[in-house]
Amino acid sequence: TSRTPIRPPTSLAVASFEQISLAASQENTGLAVVVVGEAVYSFSRAPGLLQSLILLPPLAAAYFLLFVAGPYYDMPSFDMSQGLLVSSLVSLALMLSYAARLKLPSASPKEYAFGGLLVGF
Repeated sequence: TSRTPIRPPTSLAVASFEQISLAASQENTGLAVVVVGEAVYSFSRAPGLLQSLILLPPLAAAYFLLFVAGPYYDMPSFDMSQGLLVSSLVSLALMLSYAARLKLPSASPKEYAFGGLLVGF
């Protein structure tokens, strides 16, 4: 009978700054797309002039996540602390926005705001 050789345990490789930069920019881009998509969907469920205020925090968050937080795909940065700080503050601001949407009377569905608050925690 032939036996398969025992393989030595694999070693974990340390991620490079380029890989960390790519992961951070993908997270920021993904969060921006999700929050804007949720706001557009909530607005479309109950459109109105007052309901258009739902769009302001996610659009501001998307701006900060995509253009201020950086680093972006083709520009790896060795000092990513500013970008992490900006994305953390944006997440906190979004959580406060979702909490305000839950407390204030609104014609849009509350389930999506609660889901955003839950994901933020």
